[in-house]
Amino acid sequence: MINLPEKIYERLADDESKALFNARWDYYANRDLHNLEERLREISSPNDSFMFKEYEKLNINIKNGDKAVIVGAGANGGHIYSFLTIACKCEIVCFADNNPAKVGNTYYNKPVVSVDSLNQGYDDCIAIVSVGDPVSREELYRQLVSIGVKSENICMSFFNSKPFRGWDIFLKNRRIQYFDVPYITPLGKEEV
Repeated sequence: MINLPEKIYERLADDESKALFNARWDYYANRDLHNLEERLREISSPNDSFMFKEYEKLNINIKNGDKAVIVGAGANGGHIYSFLTIACKCEIVCFADNNPAKVGNTYYNKPVVSVDSLNQGYDDCIAIVSVGDPVSREELYRQLVSIGVKSENICMSFFNSKPFRGWDIFLKNRRIQYFDVPYITPLGKEEV
């Protein structure tokens, strides 16, 4: 009997994808970022240097125990919150969102503040933009910079809220790295 990870692995066409899949699966099982980080470095090209600068920026801040704000109080923000609280040493101070219906409420027991308020009292925090849509991510980045958040304190992230696809943890070069892996829908149907 073949289990789902083996089925996924068999569908991957090249060694690079298989090595990265194994590293991601290892991270998923053991919460060890080292192997995943090494595989990403091995397969990266010089064009990926921006991604690794951003990854290192996030990694350094987390290792130093810095405080973080997750920009986007939706499904992606929730997944990033779960990832960071399980795997890292950072403190999530709050979520920030532009949706007035969310501002003033709590999400994952953290307050939700307006994005425009991040220039007041959050200077010591890293801002992790969690929105999946590339256009919205860029707009949020520009909004954060326009209110005075330092660009070196902003990390762009992509964390897809669908199962398995969320393994593309942080993509700092503002482009989606997308791997087609099957997942099971609530009705039990396998999709790619």
